[in-house]
Amino acid sequence: GDGNFASGITAEHTFQEEGNYIVTLTVDDGDGGVSSISSPVTVVAPNCDLVLYYKTPDNNMASAMDNQVRPHFLLANEGGNSVSLQDVTIRYWYTREGMVAQNAWVDYAVVGSENVTTDFVELTTPASGVDHYLEVGFTEGAGAIAPGDESGEIQARFAKVEWSNYDETDDYSYQMDYASFTPWEKVTVYCGGLLAWGEEPEGAGGGTTSTSDPSSTNMASRLDIWPNPASNLATISYLLPSSGFTDLSVVDPMGRVVIT
Repeated sequence: GDGNFASGITAEHTFQEEGNYIVTLTVDDGDGGVSSISSPVTVVAPNCDLVLYYKTPDNNMASAMDNQVRPHFLLANEGGNSVSLQDVTIRYWYTREGMVAQNAWVDYAVVGSENVTTDFVELTTPASGVDHYLEVGFTEGAGAIAPGDESGEIQARFAKVEWSNYDETDDYSYQMDYASFTPWEKVTVYCGGLLAWGEEPEGAGGGTTSTSDPSSTNMASRLDIWPNPASNLATISYLLPSSGFTDLSVVDPMGRVVIT
């Protein structure tokens, strides 16, 4: 890599500059077994200049305490390059209140609701105002945002499967006063896996993903990545249902395997 190293059960290293590096992972089982693997890694800065505009119809106390959360988004491209929405994700940070599975919908999107995806991520290290985030992504069909243009409105909505209430008033990303679109840095945006807009909640960490279909969640094992997406460092940890060996692969946003 850059000549530095880290060690321990979990190891972290932050690259200070962009560039191409070779990262080597060495595992010692403490009983004489040692194995190493190396892989190239490219460190890049965010390559898009997006601004997230947020509003919500939950702009009174009654709707902030009901059984649905309704964040609406709009992305504006203030840079000089076209931005493919397929490379963009949005995170809305909140507290779930309870242990019930959730469903999400996109009620309307200028780019087409069918071109917008949603996932729920539960944080392994909750923080003030957040124990989950809703991640909104886009398919290839969503197209791109030209310089100086915007995505159009995206109306997301989510609820628990048994329709119990939320308390949005303590949620990190919620702002009752925003009944019309306003730039809002507590909803974060990622471009090519890198933070491009906003401020992540301090102290929050880890995450396990589930879709709107609770039956799709695999409860037999657990994989945590933090931060995710990452700009130059990510910690990967996993829990197996029993002792043994497993295979781990890392792929880039294009689906290409970079580490196995």
